[in-house]
Amino acid sequence: MITNKKKLFVISLIAVAFLFTFVISYEVSYRIVTKNNKNTASSKVEKINLSDDTVVVLKSKKDSGYITDKIYTVKELKNIYKLKSNITEDDLKNLFGKQDYNISENTQVRLVFNKNSNSFIPNKYYIGEKNGYLAIYKSNDKGELFIENESSDIYVNQKKVDTLDDISKRKIKNFEKYYDTKDEAEEEITEYL
Repeated sequence: MITNKKKLFVISLIAVAFLFTFVISYEVSYRIVTKNNKNTASSKVEKINLSDDTVVVLKSKKDSGYITDKIYTVKELKNIYKLKSNITEDDLKNLFGKQDYNISENTQVRLVFNKNSNSFIPNKYYIGEKNGYLAIYKSNDKGELFIENESSDIYVNQKKVDTLDDISKRKIKNFEKYYDTKDEAEEEITEYL
């Protein structure tokens, strides 16, 4: 015959087993649901189309900080890079990631991308300084600068860089100005001369 103590022990053991099973299944379900909600929420945030007025800032690391390379609106980027009409943050991450930029700031109206390396954008023309004079540099596929033709790309016997205003001097010495074509760079240099 089963005593009351044995019945109570068996019932308690069953209750503890049931409670243990309930707690474990609740914890597992909670973690699965929470993980799915986080993934859904983050994918929804990243897939939102950016406004044409959203500002995109590209910065490069120079010495002790970052300098602004270019500032665009999303609308300008669509025209320059022939992008589709709906652009997401992921689209811009992919586009500028190829140029060694990483996103550093993200608000609803502004995205900032920083380039951590000291390399330059490949296959562009930069206005810089050589021996105190204005010069046009070209960047190769690796983003390294060189002068294509020293006799025509260094503006010797012209105005020295140090005679320019402080803002222009800084931009030239830090290679902040770059162009798609050599003609554009030459046209910009004539404005300094």
